[in-house]
Amino acid sequence: MGAFGGWGDTSGVSITAEAPSQRLVCTLVLAFCETDLGGPVRLLQLRANDTLVYSAIEPKRSLGSAMAFYGGDQTSVDPTISAAIGADATYWPGLAYAVLKDFDITPYGSVPGDIEWKAVLGTSVTDQTAQETESTLTGAAFTGQFQSASAVDHTLGVAYQVVWADADTFSVVTTDIESGTEIRRVALPTDTYDYFDALTALAGSGFVVGVAITQNVGGDLRGLRMVDTRTGAVTTLHAQQIGSDYFEPYNIFSSILLKSDAATKYLVVSQPLIAPVDTPGNDGMIALADVTSGTLTWIAGPQVAPIRAGAWQELQSWTWASLSSGVATAFFCERNEPAIWRCNVSETGVSGLVSVTSAAASYPAGLAYDSLNNAVVYMRDDETLVSYDLDTKTNRYSLDMTGQSGFFNAENFETQDALRPGYVRMIDGAGMSRLLDLGSGSATAIYDSAWPEFFAYNQYKAWGVQPGSTPGTSLIVRFGDTTPNAVDAVDILTALATYNGDYDASDLTFTGFPGNEAIGFPIYEDTTIDEAMGEVCFTLGARKTHDDGKIHFKIPPRDGAFAVDRVLTHDDIVERNGQSIVQTIRDRDAAIERGVLRFCDPDKSYDENEVEFVRPNGVYDVIASNRKEEFSTSLVMTMPQAAKQINRLVYESDAGSREYQLGVMPSQFAVNPASNVQFGYGPSDEITVVGEVVQSDLRDDFSQDFVLVEALQAIETTFAGTGLVTVPVQDVSFNVEFVILDTALLAYADETTGLRGYGVLIGAGSNPIGPSTAWKSADGDTFTQFGSSSNTAPVAGTITALDRNRDDGFATDFAGSLTVLVTSGDPADIDSASEEERYQNFNLAVVGQQGRWVLVAFGGVEATGNSVVLSDPIWGLRGTEVYLSQLVTGDRFIRLQPSEVLRFVNDAALLNDPVYYKGGYGGLMVGQMMTQIDVANGEAEKPYASVDLAYSDAGSTRTITWEFRERLDPMRALYGETPGYSESALEFEVDVLNGSTVLTTLAVTDNEADYDTTTHSGATSARIYQMGRAGTLRGHAASLTF
Repeated sequence: MGAFGGWGDTSGVSITAEAPSQRLVCTLVLAFCETDLGGPVRLLQLRANDTLVYSAIEPKRSLGSAMAFYGGDQTSVDPTISAAIGADATYWPGLAYAVLKDFDITPYGSVPGDIEWKAVLGTSVTDQTAQETESTLTGAAFTGQFQSASAVDHTLGVAYQVVWADADTFSVVTTDIESGTEIRRVALPTDTYDYFDALTALAGSGFVVGVAITQNVGGDLRGLRMVDTRTGAVTTLHAQQIGSDYFEPYNIFSSILLKSDAATKYLVVSQPLIAPVDTPGNDGMIALADVTSGTLTWIAGPQVAPIRAGAWQELQSWTWASLSSGVATAFFCERNEPAIWRCNVSETGVSGLVSVTSAAASYPAGLAYDSLNNAVVYMRDDETLVSYDLDTKTNRYSLDMTGQSGFFNAENFETQDALRPGYVRMIDGAGMSRLLDLGSGSATAIYDSAWPEFFAYNQYKAWGVQPGSTPGTSLIVRFGDTTPNAVDAVDILTALATYNGDYDASDLTFTGFPGNEAIGFPIYEDTTIDEAMGEVCFTLGARKTHDDGKIHFKIPPRDGAFAVDRVLTHDDIVERNGQSIVQTIRDRDAAIERGVLRFCDPDKSYDENEVEFVRPNGVYDVIASNRKEEFSTSLVMTMPQAAKQINRLVYESDAGSREYQLGVMPSQFAVNPASNVQFGYGPSDEITVVGEVVQSDLRDDFSQDFVLVEALQAIETTFAGTGLVTVPVQDVSFNVEFVILDTALLAYADETTGLRGYGVLIGAGSNPIGPSTAWKSADGDTFTQFGSSSNTAPVAGTITALDRNRDDGFATDFAGSLTVLVTSGDPADIDSASEEERYQNFNLAVVGQQGRWVLVAFGGVEATGNSVVLSDPIWGLRGTEVYLSQLVTGDRFIRLQPSEVLRFVNDAALLNDPVYYKGGYGGLMVGQMMTQIDVANGEAEKPYASVDLAYSDAGSTRTITWEFRERLDPMRALYGETPGYSESALEFEVDVLNGSTVLTTLAVTDNEADYDTTTHSGATSARIYQMGRAGTLRGHAASLTF
């Protein structure tokens, strides 16, 4: 069932020895399996003694002799069998078998009965219906505006939608595809935009590049714009120009990550129009987008360096083939030209141009590279699909695709999708998308799109995205399966349950099955339905219940997704025998720390493979046992499918071992077995417990005694450390961003001899982030991991309103507030705090941007949806008040939780040198993560700005005085310790200025400095710096106006 092999029997054999090579040639009849369970099958692969002799799937292999295969639905006798045994022949209804005629068995042995045959058979299933959902806006609705171009970042799992307001105003809305919710929007700086004609996402970066039609600014009508979708910053690249001709990009074929070391750079390929008459043609154009430095430059095109010298037609199709050491290989063709070209592209331009083949007739309309067969596949204008083998220099196939043809990687039909190797999405002029198997040329219909020019498809996750009907939204189309016509768990369980005729498909219900759980299941001679169904359910974590002649299959929600039926407070709980809640660990050895799952791997010739998962333990995580458990399943699964299941099996191993007993008041009479309840546990209810009631004893007064088994639940705690239990089983966000927090020292214990730094990995939406890592490098070449995070959901967002009435952090601004649109984490996680708690940094957050973070503690919290008003703030804690004047709406907000902040230390020798950082989802290679640069300026070590500045004149001597502040524990002076103990020495520098010109710099070792007003006349102000790091680092400036 699905893709699985069964062992064959040598039912009929005739042998002929051929001299002089002594080849043994015979006719074999190989009977494999009955097909009444899984239905008719097709032969995918055939092996003899583990040697592949035939394959209908990639990599394909022909048999070399005649073969007939019958999939179980045959109605006539095979002619070879009929000729051999005459009237006794049967067509064997319901049996899958193959007839190999004149087959050479010499490479496999001399006795046919000793050869071990294995077949991979596949059943057919029908496509699942697509479900369409328009995303939800969390910000205000757009009015009087309409949708423009859109793009999808498959690495981050987000969609970008450009919204047009008027000739000056554009916004970019970012939508999390998993949750279908807007996570941020930015308004682009005012410009004379008319429209965004095309858009491409620079994968994994949070940046997009679009073709912006402008009001002919600078002489060119169209140009490229690189937009940081997190800040709204825009980088402009104007059209190329030769004389009076402007070569304007009017579409974008694709973009690709070129390299990510000291800088993260992408290539963006576009097709120009020649202005002012807007004629097509004359070369393609390639831009280099450096998201680390924020630059966008042309590296190829008519003005810079032509991709191909000589007369050009319009660029018709462009496809990337490979990437290695900062050099990308691509294939392209031109409109109404038969030639197909290959070239190499690096950050310096195009090289290695060579013609690889030409269409024998008509012209190529779309190109794709088949990495599994090293072939170029192209669709001709006459609807012929050709696969050209780059090794043999011959056509692998040439197929008539009339009625199923289309474009791919072509102008106006860019197919920037996430696809498995060997596939491309093809789209026709009417908007119908088809998934094209490049190995065989077969096409399967996927979706009929209303926005074919902007539709994006992800084969791995089985969804598509296009602009929604409401401005700012995205239409998310979920197909329920990652490969059309592929077997999954629903198909397997349906076949098993309906086999004996006891149930029809209509008697079965399936809840919580995401699709793509497995691709097949083996059927052996001794397979029983109950055993098979039990094994499938166990491996996938599915529950099977019978009810009134029907079967309900359910994969229960995991980790916090349980619907809580009742929340119990202290008033609801009854004390029994002096105890209110009793916790029991029923099995201290239940927890599995390391698990191994053995499974049938289609990528390993359908042989057994195994995958291991080790439960990560944090500093405060306690695992009662270090047990290793091995599991085995007969399911045919890919490595990612198996990895998901062993992850679940490990974490669920001790989910039922923690038991709670408590009594509840009669008011909770509605709670009964199978109810999910939540209650607080611990000295101060610091642990939230969610459990399922498994036993209830009703007393005469209608109170009840419950026994609950804890559900698989992430436990939240106010303990200033990592969570006591972290379980990354629920849906997680792969849209992970690393934010550098170059700010003041967050804790006195963080003081170090090096340069202290902080960062945080944040996600998008309310889902916690998946396992993610952070890296840094002193040279941009070798990166070292310094931190990781998993199953956290830091609260972060954008400041939408500011009301500030103080310029320092010495007191509460009772009339002040800041309003935040939360785009990461759950607003409900933000708690209010008393004034005493605020001064203890209980509700501490950073606001601003890199290089000017302000530390704020806030008191009141009022949430309306994702918009949160934070009141009673203390602005500019720990010396960060110096950046308050730069704080504006649109700046970032990140709540600081000790368990979510990553700490690192740079070598002191790197002071004022650049340091390179990366961070993102742990499933990415480091080279795929975006590089960020931050100068190690010692922000955490900078002494605070001095206060109480004053001056006095006595003749020509001017005396400047001030009071300095302790960067470490301000209570030192009260305990009689030496003032200035925070630094290794008490040192100051004072700049005396006339306007912006420094007249003199005074170096002193106490809080007073003199200078001669005659020698340095005309001074208008002074700036005082306390020195840190043994006099090598200037602290924050304090200004005094004379």
